[in-house]
Amino acid sequence: IAIIAFCCYSLSSLVTYFVPYFTDVMKISVAGAGAIYVITGPFAAFFGLITGTVSDFLRSTIKVIVGVMVIVLAVLCLLLVSTSNLPFASAVAIDCIITLGVGGCYQIMFSMVEETGMDRKVAGSCIGVASIIAYLPDIFLYAMFGNWLDKYGNDGYSMIFKYGVGVSSIAIIGGILLLISIKKSRKKKALLETETVKAA
Repeated sequence: IAIIAFCCYSLSSLVTYFVPYFTDVMKISVAGAGAIYVITGPFAAFFGLITGTVSDFLRSTIKVIVGVMVIVLAVLCLLLVSTSNLPFASAVAIDCIITLGVGGCYQIMFSMVEETGMDRKVAGSCIGVASIIAYLPDIFLYAMFGNWLDKYGNDGYSMIFKYGVGVSSIAIIGGILLLISIKKSRKKKALLETETVKAA
């Protein structure tokens, strides 16, 4: 849970670099890049309502996060191979997909605790420990990204997006492993309950 939350928060920090990326690399005007941010930025916080609703429908926050991360991974890979001549509409679409998707995952990431079936007596401690790890990017991420941009110029954006590819991949793998772990745990619990009934 902590690792997945770390990845979600890392990506929510990464999206703040889209505006300078659009202006520096894709040569979109400052006004145009600002307009993209105005369009997508505020809606990211409210997109959690959608991801939350979908999670309730599927009865799985983890599946929603994994699904969104697959999409984010694909779009980040597209950015890595795209040229600086990306049309404005495509830039808006890319920013919307990643910003809204990541924002939605960030809003629901700690709902994974309930899905694991963890005892409520330790759920608070779990979230506390997970939060320490999840918000670690605040300590190093901006300094690291800034150093890359200072040192490598526009090539630093490729490094930033590669970092995004890495953490989104880790979130996908972590989500799949967590789902497998939950399935095994539920199966074990059901088996123990069955044996208890037979013994009684």
